[in-house]
Amino acid sequence: MLTWYNNVMLDKPDSVLSGSYSYVDIRDVALAHVLALGKEEAADQRIIVSAGATTWQETRNLVNELHPQLLEAGITLRGNPDLPKNIAFKYDSTKGDKILGVNYRDFTDTVKDTLADFLKRGWLKADPNASGGVPSAY
Repeated sequence: MLTWYNNVMLDKPDSVLSGSYSYVDIRDVALAHVLALGKEEAADQRIIVSAGATTWQETRNLVNELHPQLLEAGITLRGNPDLPKNIAFKYDSTKGDKILGVNYRDFTDTVKDTLADFLKRGWLKADPNASGGVPSAY
């Protein structure tokens, strides 16, 4: 979670923001574990659980779309919204999808819930000691 926070919430160069990553909601990971315990065909299998892939800038764009007030307050940063979305890799979760049948949560819902958790914990507030309203790390 620290990597997600750092790459989405803190100032990063285009070379980082254009980087891609795979994602999955932790609740879907937990469900996959529970389902695997009850499925014979999952025994002795290595299963990839991945809902998709995106870039750090695309995630930042979504964060700012969902909570524009955080951008206006200087808590989140714009980055470079015009960076091309080049996905370098995407994990193939076909085997896990077939065996477990997990219906992954939508990426937008996962980001919404992540931000709600961050807000609840007080992790999204401007650092008064930094210039430009850079958010403080948790």
